[in-house]
Amino acid sequence: MKRLWQAEELVEHFTLLPEESTLLANKTGSTRLGFAVLLKFFQYEGRFPYYKSEIPEAVVAHMAKQVGVLPEQYPKYDWSGRTIKYHRAQIRIFLGFREVTLMDSQSLSGWLCQHMVSYEPREPHLKEAALQHLRQLRIEPPTPDHLERIIRSALHTHESRLCAEILSQLSPMTLAKLDALLRAAGPAAPESDDANLPEPERSVFSELKRDTGPVGVESILAEVAKLERINELDLPGDLFQDVSSKVLNTYRQRADAEPRRDMARHPAPIRYTLLAAFCWVRRKEIADNLVDLLIQVIHRIGTRAEKKVIKELFGDLRRVKGKPTLLYRISVASLKHPDDPVRDIVYSAAGGEQTLHDVIREFESTGDYQSHVQTRIHASYRNHYRRIMPKILSVLD
Repeated sequence: MKRLWQAEELVEHFTLLPEESTLLANKTGSTRLGFAVLLKFFQYEGRFPYYKSEIPEAVVAHMAKQVGVLPEQYPKYDWSGRTIKYHRAQIRIFLGFREVTLMDSQSLSGWLCQHMVSYEPREPHLKEAALQHLRQLRIEPPTPDHLERIIRSALHTHESRLCAEILSQLSPMTLAKLDALLRAAGPAAPESDDANLPEPERSVFSELKRDTGPVGVESILAEVAKLERINELDLPGDLFQDVSSKVLNTYRQRADAEPRRDMARHPAPIRYTLLAAFCWVRRKEIADNLVDLLIQVIHRIGTRAEKKVIKELFGDLRRVKGKPTLLYRISVASLKHPDDPVRDIVYSAAGGEQTLHDVIREFESTGDYQSHVQTRIHASYRNHYRRIMPKILSVLD
C-alpha cells in the first residue's frame, strides 16, 4: 500500500459505512481500532495486511477518529493471536470472501497458464493479474510465498508445453543445424562470450550474438554471413505465429545471456526452443542492420564522391568573389560608353581580362559537377562496393 494519502482519498476509501460500524458494537480499545483497519484494508487491497507496519499512519489516524480510539492504541493490537484470526473470519463472512484452498491454487495456476503467461511472462505482472482474478472470485489470496510458487508453477507448465510444441515442428535436419551452432568454430574473439572459457575456441552461436561493427565492407560481409547461416536453418515460417512478442523476446534474451556451454546443458525441448527463438528474432535484427548499413554505404559513396570531385574541380581553381558587384560595374560602364571598344570599357570595369576568364572557368566547372560526381560514384561501386551490394540484396526479402 502506498504511504502518502490525500484527505480526499482517505475519505473515499477508508470511511466506515453504517452497516460496517455495526460490526464494532462489542469491540473496544485497540481491538476496535485494529478490526476497523483490517476491514477497510481488505476492502481496498483485496487481502489482509502482511504485517502491522504495512498500514500507513495517515490511515490509522483517519480510522481512529471514526471509531473513537486514540491512534496510539493501534500498536497494542495483537497481530498473531486468536483475536485477529476471529476478526479475519468475521470480515470474510461480512464481505463474502473465503480462504484459498489447494484446489483454488491449482485452478489459479491453470488459469495463469492458459490466459496470462502466453502474453505476459513476467512475474510482477502475473502476480497482479492473479490477485485481481482471486478478488473477482472473492477468494482471499494465499501468502506471498505460496503465490510465488503458484506463478512459477504456471510459468514452468507453460514453458514445458510451448517447448514441446516448438520441438515437434522442427525437422531432424533443422535440429542438427541448431546443434551445429553450439560447436566450436575456431579461436575465440576477445568480445566473444566464449573468450573467457578455458578452451580457446568459439562457436557460431557466439558469433551470431555479436553486434554490427563500424560500417564497412568487412562488417557488412560478416552480417550477411550471419543471416545466411540463420536462413540455412530452415525454420518453419509459422513456428512462432501463436507466441506473443513478449514471450519470444524473453526467450531471445535468455539465449543471448547464456554462454554456449550452459545452452548445451539444457534438456532438448528447452535448448532447441531457446536457439530457435534467438535465431528467429536475430534474423529480423540482422536484416534491419543490413538495411541500415546499405543506406549508410550509399550515403558514404555519394558523400565521398562529392568531396573528391570538389577537390579535383576547385582545388586549383581561382574562385571569383563578388560576382554581383562585378556585374554591376560592367553594366554601368557599358551603358555609359556603349560605343567604346569592349577591351577598354568591360575589361577595365572587371579588373582585367583574367577576371573574366576566371568567371568562365568557374561557371563551366560548376556545370560539369553532377556528371563528375556520378562518374565517381560508378567508379567507387565498380572498384570497391560491388563486393557487398549484390550480397546484401540477395539475403533481403
